[in-house]
Amino acid sequence: MSGQWGPIDNPTIVEIVEMIIKVSDREGGYDKIALWKIDLAGAFTLLNIRPSDVHLMMYEVMGSICGSLTLIHLAGMFGWTGMPFAFNVVTRFVLTLILLVIHGLAKMYCDDLMGASAKGKMQEDIG
Repeated sequence: MSGQWGPIDNPTIVEIVEMIIKVSDREGGYDKIALWKIDLAGAFTLLNIRPSDVHLMMYEVMGSICGSLTLIHLAGMFGWTGMPFAFNVVTRFVLTLILLVIHGLAKMYCDDLMGASAKGKMQEDIG
C-alpha cells in the first residue's frame, strides 16, 4: 500500500519534543508557550468513497439474523487495512495547510494535531 499512497510517516516523541524546544527557544522560554492538541473527530468517515469504487467496500455480514446481509461502506471506516495509508495522505495535506497559517509549530499523528504556540497566539492558532 505504501507504493500507492506513500509511506506512513508519523512523528516520533523525539520530533514532538524537538518541536516544543524550537518554539520555546524562539519565544524566550517554556513559560511563554502553550501546548495544545486537537482531534479530527470522525476522521476516517470524512473520506467519501467514489461511487465507482463503492463495490470494493462491500462485504457480507456472516451470521445475520435476517439471512444474507451485505454492508456497503460509502465512507472510510476503522478496520480497513488500507485506511491508515489512505488517511496519511490527508494527514500530510492537512498538516501542510495548517503550518502555512499558524504562528507556532505542529505535528500530526493520523487525526491528532499537536502543537506549540506562543501563549498570546495559541487561541488564534487553534481557532
